[in-house]
Amino acid sequence: MRALLAEREKIQFTPVYVNTHSNTYRHVAIGLEAAGGGIRQTLTEEPEALRETLRVLLETPGVPAHPLSAHPRVPDAVRQAVAHAFMRMADDAQGQLMLKNVQMAAPTLADYARDYQMLERYGLDKYVVRAKP
Repeated sequence: MRALLAEREKIQFTPVYVNTHSNTYRHVAIGLEAAGGGIRQTLTEEPEALRETLRVLLETPGVPAHPLSAHPRVPDAVRQAVAHAFMRMADDAQGQLMLKNVQMAAPTLADYARDYQMLERYGLDKYVVRAKP
């Protein structure tokens, strides 16, 4: 979102981090911030009274959520085995429940060129925020 606003929309701003999407929505609703970012899923889970105080200004292009990534030194066979294990989890009730609990209810095999390469134009590296130790 920050890259999209800065790179495509040419909007300058200073981000304020309030830890959760719910906190973001509340900060905007009570006027502590003029705008904030979240995802549709968390917004729809908020009480209707809160949702009615907010207005969606911009939606980012969709990309597959929660990608699993591996360091290049992890052998391809291991990466493939982990990916296929996740896919198999989606085929049984217990696996589906575990995936739902980590918000990965419908895993799909990602393809970088198809799913993520378009993000390169936003120069996302400069928007990485490192956690404080």
